[in-house]
Parts: sequence; structure tokens; C-alpha cells
Amino acid sequence: MKQIKRMVIGAIVGFALAYGFMYMRDMNRSDDIFVYFLMIVTVGLLIWSIQSYMEVKRIYHTTYTGEEEDLADERKYQKSSDFAIAFHTATVLAMISVAVTLTQQLSTAIIIISIVLFVGSLIIGGFMNKVSTYLYPDREIPKAENATSGDDYLDAMLDTADEGEKFIILEGLYKSHNLMNILLIGGIILATTYSALGEGSQLFSIFAMGAVLIAGNVKYQRSIRNK
Repeated sequence: MKQIKRMVIGAIVGFALAYGFMYMRDMNRSDDIFVYFLMIVTVGLLIWSIQSYMEVKRIYHTTYTGEEEDLADERKYQKSSDFAIAFHTATVLAMISVAVTLTQQLSTAIIIISIVLFVGSLIIGGFMNKVSTYLYPDREIPKAENATSGDDYLDAMLDTADEGEKFIILEGLYKSHNLMNILLIGGIILATTYSALGEGSQLFSIFAMGAVLIAGNVKYQRSIRNK
């Protein structure tokens, strides 16, 4: 039931975004309206991420017994996932806002607000390690500044998980990898179609998505080949 609700909500949001974008193309100052919309969504996501973080913290500092403890752990995991989804999405939307405001040379106030939202999302993202500490209080969570490279940090984080958690991580990453391939290929097709219809060249976007697609697959194949 929850999955069906998420699909319905996703479909409604996707339709609203697509319809709104097509509608705004014919409006004056559509760039401003689009950025305002992104900012409002970003603020909402940041509020959601803060609420999720506070809920994880509250559960961590509350004592439970029996079945309540199992339910609390389950809710803590769910809220930590909500936190990650909210701040990651907010960061991306804030980046898009900054990109649009700078490339379209919008007002200085809008540019400053979009940059503030982007910085704010990065600051909130910095609490991810703290959330991990609340989830696994008995484990020593590695710190990024102590790692010699990004791969070393990821390996250290993976080593803190038990076998069951590694399986869940593997399943999630594998599905995400396949989904990203499909989305990038779809993006290349859409950009190519958009360019062919004479709406403006999207060659740079096509090259960029192609480079990301190649890099992601090469990294994945090299990782599994070296194991």
C-alpha cells in the first residue's frame, strides 16, 4: 500500500512539474517563476531533512523496552533514510537554482538566495555522520578527513556494516546503478530529440551525459573485476 501511495504521489508530482514547465515556457519571466518554484521546494526539503534529523536524535536519546525498542529502531532507520533523501534532493535542486540564476543573469537577490540555500543544504548534509552515529552507537564511524582518498573512505564505511547490511547496500546500489543507466540513456535520447526538432543544440548535454554514463559503468566493472 505504501509503495502504491508513493507511485501515485510521484506520478502527480511528475505531471505537475511537466505541465508547469510547459506552461511557464509561454510566460514572461518564466525563469524567475521556475527558480521561485525550485526555492520553495528546496526550503520544504530542508525543513523535512531537519525534522527527520531531530526525530532520529529524539529516538536515540529515548529509552525503549521490548517491542517498542524494535519499532523505534525501525522508525530510526526510516527517518535516517528520509533525511538522506531530503538533503540530497535539496542539494541538487539548489544547484539547479544557482545554475539558472547565474546563466540567465537574474536579479542579485535571487542569486544570493539560491546560493544561501545551496550552502545551507551542504551544511545540513554535514550531519550525515552524526545520523550514522545515532544509528550505530556501538560502531566507530570513519571520518572523511581521516581518509587518504574517496575510495578509502567508502571502503572504511562499508567495513563498519555487517553481512546483512552489506547485502542490503549491495541490492540498493545495484538497482540504483541500473536505474541511472536507464535514466541517462533516456536523457540522451530526449536531448537528441530536442536538438533535432530545432529547439536548440543540446550537444554539450549529450556529451556530458554520455561521459557520466561511461565513467559510471567503467567504475562499476573495474570494481567487480578487481574483487
